[in-house]
Amino acid sequence: MSISKYIPEELFRIFAETRVLRESRACVIVGGAIRDALRGIQSTDFDVEVYGVREEDLQEGLSGWGKVCSVGKCFGVIKLKTAEGRVYDFSLPRRDSKVAQGHKGFKVQCDPELTFYEAASRRDFTINAILYDLREDKLIDLFNGERDLRNGVLRHVGSAFVEDPLRVLRGMQFVSRLNLRTAPETIDLCRRIISTYSELSKERIYGEWEKWAVKSEKPSLGIKFLEDTGWLKHYPDLLILREKVFESSYGGSTDWLAIILDVCDRLVLMEEWKWFSSDTRIVLLFSALCLSMDEKESFNEEELFQMRRDENRQNRESPTVKFLFSVGIAKWLQKRIFSIKRGWSFLRILKNISPSDIRKLAYLVYPESIQNLICLCKAFEEENEFNKISRIEFLAKSMGIETSAPVPLLKGELILEVSGLPSGPHIGKIQSAAFIAQLDGEFMDISSAKVWLKKYLKTYET
Repeated sequence: MSISKYIPEELFRIFAETRVLRESRACVIVGGAIRDALRGIQSTDFDVEVYGVREEDLQEGLSGWGKVCSVGKCFGVIKLKTAEGRVYDFSLPRRDSKVAQGHKGFKVQCDPELTFYEAASRRDFTINAILYDLREDKLIDLFNGERDLRNGVLRHVGSAFVEDPLRVLRGMQFVSRLNLRTAPETIDLCRRIISTYSELSKERIYGEWEKWAVKSEKPSLGIKFLEDTGWLKHYPDLLILREKVFESSYGGSTDWLAIILDVCDRLVLMEEWKWFSSDTRIVLLFSALCLSMDEKESFNEEELFQMRRDENRQNRESPTVKFLFSVGIAKWLQKRIFSIKRGWSFLRILKNISPSDIRKLAYLVYPESIQNLICLCKAFEEENEFNKISRIEFLAKSMGIETSAPVPLLKGELILEVSGLPSGPHIGKIQSAAFIAQLDGEFMDISSAKVWLKKYLKTYET
């Protein structure tokens, strides 16, 4: 297979016309770009390792091609942004040795005289340890990574794997992204370092979960990988779903974790998925994981509206809150996930679907949309809910609120003007009552809103 067609022509020019690269002992592309090329996929991330040169000479030689900056001097990485807008990472081969806990607890020593074997042996998985020699136009595969990739196997490179526990979470997202099965010896090695999870920062943890959510081809494989390696114990609110029984409306039962993993796999196969932004993918997959996580699953309409009003005051002891915190999800994304959960709970109690119900649903699911909620519902594949979901989708589209939410017509300033009442907490109560009436369809414009308000005030006591 020709790898060169997956390498930007610009990178070949940089190599051919930059003296320090031409005269280096070797100049190789490493990591994900080569893994992707072997799968027939064009990568946008290129890591180039240069042997037999000094860092200052490399930086000077690259400076003629664009903006150059060192990224963490101790790691010997030079980032080049060219005039064509591409970004390449150039680095020197290095030795890593763990001297303390955490990702900063490594002693890193650049060594331009390292052999290919020594440099590649510090990598995590064999599929990421394949080198492509720019000068010789050939692969250097010292750990049989190409064979593992062809056979769909995730296998660690060597004993250095245990030095960084993040590699287990990287395994989680790789098996999901590339549809891989894990070598038994790699499963065993991951089990041996379960206790090192505490060394990981929230930022690093979230980085791998984010890739799982955004790039997975089969998300369930990543969660099963964590289960097989014992690492799911670090997410107890997810693990406990194995013990929670799901009763099918057609008879039979299974556990909730099995159900939501199927939902996750169906989500990424939907036609709409390829058009979703990264943020929306994160929201939908994590919403699926959290659907049945909290102890109380059934809420009435009044409770859901109160949850919407109190959306910035989530219960910190809620299993969903604890799980989302444990994976490092940002508060603004959590807000979107909880809005999907509110919408899901509202759908559970709806019987005959009216336009009023659709307006309420659009309000409850904000800042998410009915459109995204419907996508999750379809992935759930409850056949007895199909007609309900279809009617909701039809009404939301016809009412023009499939991707938006109703805005209150009667706001505080207008209520004060019409009522003549003084400012105070009672104005907020009137506004809440007015908005519920608006959602119920009692008025649809400012004129009819004022008429409703005057009638309401005759029976209202401050």
